[in-house]
Amino acid sequence: MEQALLFPEAFPVQQPIREKNSVQYFPLLAKTVLNSCNSCRLPNAVTLNPYRGCEFGCNYCYARYTHEFMNLDWEDFENRIFVKTSAPRILMRTLDCDKLRGKHIAIGTATDPYQPAEARFMITRQLLEVFSQVKGLTISITTKSALFRRDLDLFVKIAENNRFRINLSLISLNARLLRVLEPKASSPESRLASLKMVSDAGIPTAVFIMPILPALTDGLKTLESVVRAAREHGASDIHARVLFLRDSAKRILYSWLERHEPRLAQRYKALYNKRAYTETQYQKRTLGVVESLKAKYGYSSRPEKDLLVESFSRIGEAQGTFEEPDLFEGPC
Repeated sequence: MEQALLFPEAFPVQQPIREKNSVQYFPLLAKTVLNSCNSCRLPNAVTLNPYRGCEFGCNYCYARYTHEFMNLDWEDFENRIFVKTSAPRILMRTLDCDKLRGKHIAIGTATDPYQPAEARFMITRQLLEVFSQVKGLTISITTKSALFRRDLDLFVKIAENNRFRINLSLISLNARLLRVLEPKASSPESRLASLKMVSDAGIPTAVFIMPILPALTDGLKTLESVVRAAREHGASDIHARVLFLRDSAKRILYSWLERHEPRLAQRYKALYNKRAYTETQYQKRTLGVVESLKAKYGYSSRPEKDLLVESFSRIGEAQGTFEEPDLFEGPC
């Protein structure tokens, strides 16, 4: 009874709820909510995704292919959002802190936990309510939404008894560029304002410059502006990775480039061709610039190994192991 009161049903009916801009939300029952990444390069990571699909519609998103697991086109990733309505109850019933100590629970890997759906359905907040009742875990949330400041009260409770961090994804301060690259994500200013609020409350925060886009966000001025803003808004760490492109992401990014930056379309096709990564030399040079900027602004160039950051240092390299094969095949 207490669980039913704590987590009221998000969906009273099974039919999709049509929202503005043709986005549909569907209830989705899951068998599990915590998923091990032992098969990838994140041996200590356990992922938790409150939603499937992401309304932010980032044109470089590597996770678009995950909708193919549900026999949907990758284009549906931002228009058909699945809400794990049962996730909070499952987490409350199955959470085993003893088994999770020494692992990193990463919230928001194949979808943003604070995308627009969260303002309505509050699945992420309900999951945080469960974590606020336990001790001794390592937990992070990664988002490019300013909405996370809503849950500051829960962050404080969780951080009292667990290692906890907010990771803010921010690749540029150029609002005009981000508006076309990340159509529905929060503006850089609002993200940073939320970061400052949470950092000032004593919650550890980091800025993820992920991904760095060749010839679009890899310039020295662009990178320095992000690192400087991170310092000014209280981020305790910076981490960066160069763009990783799966086939589904290539299709949409190439199309975007042809419309908005045609001069770069052929360059990207040559850079990525039949691979998902740029050349090693380019990656080393670009990430070396970030390390220099970190040192300039008082960040440790190579911080001691930190489970919260290390687990996400290769976020794109997991190649699909983030998203959980835990669906009921029939209708919810």
